Amino acid sequence: MKGTKEISHIKKYDIIIRQAVPSDAEGLATVQAYTWWATYQGIMPKDYLENRIVSIDKATLQFTNCINTMQNCIVAETNREIVGILFFKQSKNPNYPKAGEIKGIYVLERYQKMGIGRRLFVEGVKALLNLRYKEMIITVLQANKRGTDFYLNLGGKVVGEFDSTFGDVTLKQNIIYYDDIQSLYEKLTKK
Repeated sequence: MKGTKEISHIKKYDIIIRQAVPSDAEGLATVQAYTWWATYQGIMPKDYLENRIVSIDKATLQFTNCINTMQNCIVAETNREIVGILFFKQSKNPNYPKAGEIKGIYVLERYQKMGIGRRLFVEGVKALLNLRYKEMIITVLQANKRGTDFYLNLGGKVVGEFDSTFGDVTLKQNIIYYDDIQSLYEKLTKK
């Protein structure tokens, strides 16, 4: 990850949103690890979060393989640095088998509150529409109030919950549902 720098000058047009390519894999792994670290301290076990940072090389290889085979990742980039990522796929939730799913949006802490997450979200919805999905789900930890509020403010509704285990801690996740992503996309892109 590049050193700390002043970012107050970065504007919306300085951020490029694009499909990930294999050479982005290390940036994806880094963004995911450090975003989890910043977001989930005090929620998840410290050793679990530290292991994600220590395992960036392993995650880089996994992301390279994922990008090569699935092409289901969108990145936000500025000054040749990956600062945000979004993953999308078909839902594996048995209650929503025909839905698309945004698996996660991660934006480095120093780039948050700049509209990057929203831009990634819009591109994720667009990607799912291009794959002919009409509805979408997102899962988010209940303890991640900021993330939950972000998705709810974009029109989602909590429709269920389930348990997920991280290390030796079990946490509740909300299922957030969007029933008409075509209308959602039109609303979010209206000028």
